[in-house]
Amino acid sequence: MKYILQLLFFFLLTTSCSGGRQLGETLAKAESLLNTAPDSALHLLQSVPHASLSSRKAAARYGLLLARATDKSVQSLLPCDSLLHVALHYYKKETLQRATALIYQGRLEIEMNQTESALVHLQEALAILQAFPEEKEMKRLVTSSLGDLYFDLCHYDEAYAVYQELYDVCETDVDKSIALNNISLYHCIVGDHLTANSVQKDALKYAYQANDSNMMATSEFHASIEYYQIGEMDSALVHAKRALTANNQKEAEPRYTQNIGEIYLAKREHLDSAMYYLSKETYSNPQDIVISLHRMYEVEKLKGNYQQANSYLEEYTEMTDSIYGQERNTEIQQLINQFNTKIHVREEQVRAEKEKMFLIFSFVLCTIALMLYFRHRINEKKKQEYIYQQNLKMAQEKEASLQRTINDHRHFIAVLQKDNSDLKLSHEERLKEIQEREETIEILNHEKLALRTWLFVQSKIAKKVDSLASQSFNDKDTVKVLTLREQAELKKVVFEIYADFIASLKAEYPKLTDEDLLYLALCEVGYDTQTIALCFGYTNTHPINQRKFRLKERMTKT
Repeated sequence: MKYILQLLFFFLLTTSCSGGRQLGETLAKAESLLNTAPDSALHLLQSVPHASLSSRKAAARYGLLLARATDKSVQSLLPCDSLLHVALHYYKKETLQRATALIYQGRLEIEMNQTESALVHLQEALAILQAFPEEKEMKRLVTSSLGDLYFDLCHYDEAYAVYQELYDVCETDVDKSIALNNISLYHCIVGDHLTANSVQKDALKYAYQANDSNMMATSEFHASIEYYQIGEMDSALVHAKRALTANNQKEAEPRYTQNIGEIYLAKREHLDSAMYYLSKETYSNPQDIVISLHRMYEVEKLKGNYQQANSYLEEYTEMTDSIYGQERNTEIQQLINQFNTKIHVREEQVRAEKEKMFLIFSFVLCTIALMLYFRHRINEKKKQEYIYQQNLKMAQEKEASLQRTINDHRHFIAVLQKDNSDLKLSHEERLKEIQEREETIEILNHEKLALRTWLFVQSKIAKKVDSLASQSFNDKDTVKVLTLREQAELKKVVFEIYADFIASLKAEYPKLTDEDLLYLALCEVGYDTQTIALCFGYTNTHPINQRKFRLKERMTKT
């Protein structure tokens, strides 16, 4: 049972470590690709099996990386919904990881038109990031999203403050141009056209310095809008055409062409050009088509083509009704998405609860296994100690019996040696009897020593010495010896077991030290010089050889 539990424990541990290591390497590689190749990072993350995300920690980290890679690849964040919820529940403290989770959760909620939740999450993220001034990329993300959200909600002053924070953390010309475009738009909305024009010029400067065509087109478009607001139609037209020329994104073309058409319409001249740019064939977005239809209706009305104008008006009305229906369908779809999100969250909560229960069960099982293992070890030690104590008791009884026999023989020898012995034995018979009894005493003494040696080798410290004696002595640097504590234990055990032997030596040779007596006792055990050296804490036999020489001197001098 013990070995089965041990094998099961190490198998689970090894499997867990191996899977966790592989997942960690994959996530680390994906993280290293985020800034240089976000598409590759996203593909790598999408290849990770969800079964490997067994822990909340792994799922939370994976969710953040997936959201970052998805966002950098300019894709919808909807697939990251449930994982972002896991990350938000896992990262509870005000850490950089929680701020990151809040940012992408906010951007996802903006995508789902959940404005209030997005606002709360982005505000909390911005508050946390105040403690991380070095994280400029994260602050650019949150200030850009939060500023746009404020602006869409018509909180222009709050948007302006956030856009200022955005500009402060901008490092590249493209980022500065984006921030200044937003600031310029704020000044235009509040009617400060002079400041708006000045800021927009700086935005254009940074866009051209960056040589980014999309940013150049956006900045020119904003400049056109500002000139349109103050009635400078010629300047507005120049910038509008520059925006169209600089643009290389097909999906952005309709707003630029529509802007040119509206400028021509506002000037009340070149109405054919206005019709050319407002032509609905250039648009794919229903909203753009509706606006263009209304503008074309106005152009045809100005030209006096009332029949054609009426046709555009009817088409405009039909498209408006269709868009309203689509908006209703979109709202329903959003409700479905919200419901699906709640289902996903609930599933994740159930999965987390099951995972928690599994961990608790595994912990309890491992605890019980460890308790059984250690209980078995304790019982084994108690059993060995009991056996040793029984052997000690039996050995002591046998030794006492031997000692009594020896004493009897010695007493009888003493009697025989008396000249006035009352025993009616001849001199030769007495000498023979004395010799036989002395030989018997010698045998009994050897038997006593053998008994003590057997008792000594049963002790734990003797087994430790045997294990040290079996090691290789080729490399002296790796040779292990008894520690000071083990040396003290060895001395204690030897002096207890060989008490009579040591006492007789000390009586006969009073100059012997405790170390000398310990050495002689270990010799009686039968240890060789190398093993005795290990017992004294030496890796070589030189100190033991010196002790032998000193020992001879102490045992020969009177």
